[in-house]
Parts: sequence; structure tokens; C-alpha cells
Amino acid sequence: MALANGLRASDPSAYRNLTDAFHERLQAAYDVALLGLPDGISCGNLNAINTSIAVLEADPWVFRSGYLKARLLNRLKRTTLSIGHVERLSHVLLKIVDDRDRPEFRAYCRLAAVLPHACLRTALSQRITNVQLAEGVRRRARWMMAYIDGRGSNIGAVLPRRRLAKPQHM
Repeated sequence: MALANGLRASDPSAYRNLTDAFHERLQAAYDVALLGLPDGISCGNLNAINTSIAVLEADPWVFRSGYLKARLLNRLKRTTLSIGHVERLSHVLLKIVDDRDRPEFRAYCRLAAVLPHACLRTALSQRITNVQLAEGVRRRARWMMAYIDGRGSNIGAVLPRRRLAKPQHM
């Protein structure tokens, strides 16, 4: 916005103050403790696991948050989780299916594939068959179910490119 209004050219000092404030707020959003969570999960730190699940439940949507969430999901799928953790994560997964498309959706699906929670499968099946739900919700439910069933690696694969016709020489 500041660039669109010409602030950078008209008042460099105000522009600098604005960018400094932006970077301070961005740093606060990515507290060092949050960035260390994936390593804590790998070590089996219960506090890191609980905090990571809380971050996923809060679902922050800020610059680069998808990368952090994908790393947390990747580490969580490789650790031993309690029944309470599995239940909390199942609620997170269903919320993600119901919400919107996002780049880190595959990471959520990969976690779903390793969670032993029958209620998740039932809830996804209900979403798939409910024609009153938006197509996006049903599609995300189908994709997550495909991962649970072991068929997820082909979901969202890039279609083969069409071959261009060779130029004809006259």
C-alpha cells in the first residue's frame, strides 16, 4: 500500500519506519520458540507436541505460516502420539477439509494417513457423500480419504503437457 501511494519516494523516513514496524511484527509472529518446535517434536518433547497442535488448531494465516505448518505436520506424523493428540489432530484435519484450499494441504493428508482414528474416516465419508456441501469441501475430503486408503501419491498430479505441433516446413 505504501508503494502504491508513493510513500517511498515522497517520504523515505516514514517509509523506513513503516517497513521497520512490518519486520518487527513479522519477527514477533515467528517467535524463536515457534521455529524450534519441529526439532522439539523430533525429540519427543511433550510441550513441543502440544504447542504444535495448538498452532495447527489456531491455524495462523500469515506470511510463510504454511511452510511452518507443513514442517510441524511432517514431524508430527513421525512421532508417537497419545489418544488425546490424535483426537485433537482429527478435529484439525476436518477443519482444514471444511475451510479452504491451501498449499500445505498434502502435508495434512499425509498426517491423516498415519492417524489411527476411525471417526476421522467416518466424518470424511459423510463429507464426500453430502451433496449439499460445497464441491471444494467434498473434493478435499476425497483427497484426504485417498491418502488414508494409500492412494494419495497421485492426487493433484500435474497433467501431462500437450505436445506442441512441429512446425511444418514449406
